[in-house]
Amino acid sequence: MTVRLTGGSTWSRGRATLPSVLALEILAQAAVAALPAGAAGSGGGLLAGIDHARFDAPLCPADTLVATVAIERRFGQLIKVRGELKRQDSNAPVASASLYLALTS
Repeated sequence: MTVRLTGGSTWSRGRATLPSVLALEILAQAAVAALPAGAAGSGGGLLAGIDHARFDAPLCPADTLVATVAIERRFGQLIKVRGELKRQDSNAPVASASLYLALTS
């Protein structure tokens, strides 16, 4: 999943860098999008937990980011995924984390 951060959004006006928690939100949305068809039912998934989060570089307006996620395990209605966020023009990670998604119906 590729995401382009824009400088004109209300949360980025006047900032040189963006909140790091935005990286976790991008990874969580990419994880839900990566679930197999029908896995999340009609309700999708909710972020239920975060583990081993690392923020290696700041997020900046106008960054183009590539999110990569992989499903590691499933525990009934709970799915553990590992995600990494990189700038499109670099191989260095911006952020990474293990996320737990609670599936909703």
